Amino acid sequence: MVRHVECMCCRESSDAMALVSVSLVLRTNASHLPPGAENKCIAELEDFTAICVHSGVLRVSLVHYQEYVYRGTTDPESNRSLRLEAYRQYTTWVRGYLGKKNRHVIPSCAVWAIRER
Repeated sequence: MVRHVECMCCRESSDAMALVSVSLVLRTNASHLPPGAENKCIAELEDFTAICVHSGVLRVSLVHYQEYVYRGTTDPESNRSLRLEAYRQYTTWVRGYLGKKNRHVIPSCAVWAIRER
C-alpha cells in the first residue's frame, strides 16, 4: 500500500459496515445485530467469500465483463485478471456500479483477503 488513504479498514467505511450488518442480520434471521457484530470484518463474511473469492464466480463475471463492457481480450485464467475482477466484484457489491473513472478505495482487509486466495 502506497498511500495512507489506502490503509483504511472496512470498519472505517460506512458502506461496508452497513453491508456487514445487513448480512449478519439476514444470516441469523434476527431483527437486530448479534453481539460482537460491530467487530466483524467484511472479509470474514460468507458472502464476501462467495462473491469476491470464489474462482468460479470470478470467471463467469470476468467473461461477462469482457463480453459486454470491456470488449477486450484478457486471459480469464490469469491470476491478475481474476484479482482485478475480484476488486470489481467487491466495489459493485458494496457501492453499486460507480461508472467510468469514478473510483473508491477498497479496504485493506478486503484487498489482502483477495490477494491471499
